[in-house]
Amino acid sequence: MNEWKKVSEELPPLEMPVWAGWFFTDGRFASGLFAFCGDGCGGASWCLCEDRMSDDNFIDYRGEFISEEYPISHWMYLPKPPEE
Repeated sequence: MNEWKKVSEELPPLEMPVWAGWFFTDGRFASGLFAFCGDGCGGASWCLCEDRMSDDNFIDYRGEFISEEYPISHWMYLPKPPEE
């Protein structure tokens, strides 16, 4: 269940939080908690679920993203919560 999926091959259910990200041109991978959200008019886009992003080096990208159009290329389901 925790395998990366390509956006070009499969999208998550609408409004479901998933871990998602994309590659920068220099090879770094930025990722964070996102949801693929419907706009109510038949369209959809990726919405950031938190204000913190990280790349391979865990750098905080908060404030760097001016646009809300995230170039998500890969995503994965979040793990199931532990049992008591």
